[in-house]
Amino acid sequence: LRRSDEYKYDIYTVATTGAVGITDGCAEVDRRVEFPIDAKRKREMTFPMNLCRKALSIRLQDACASRELDRRCILNSIIGAPSLIATPPPEHERYEELNWTLRGLVAVATWRDAIETRQPMELHLAA
Repeated sequence: LRRSDEYKYDIYTVATTGAVGITDGCAEVDRRVEFPIDAKRKREMTFPMNLCRKALSIRLQDACASRELDRRCILNSIIGAPSLIATPPPEHERYEELNWTLRGLVAVATWRDAIETRQPMELHLAA
């Protein structure tokens, strides 16, 4: 999957403090301070580490959606299928390309925190 400025790969969830995310680059809120990269790191530190560990081994083709039709549409969009509602293949090289892209982004975003909190680094290294 070729990286470009056309796509951003941001990951958000809801934690006890509200919505938290890992962003592909600095978010607009990060740019409002003198050192945006420090603001980004501080903001992303609140992302739950247990979800980060899961994301480091993500397989989009195994993911669930709120409706099966949504899941089919998402997977078919990833592979560029002519029909979004057809049954998607269980494996495809485009799934793996996007899986590795997402794993790599999570690994980079959480590397320092994982080291500082003495997390196992095997999944980070594999990403």
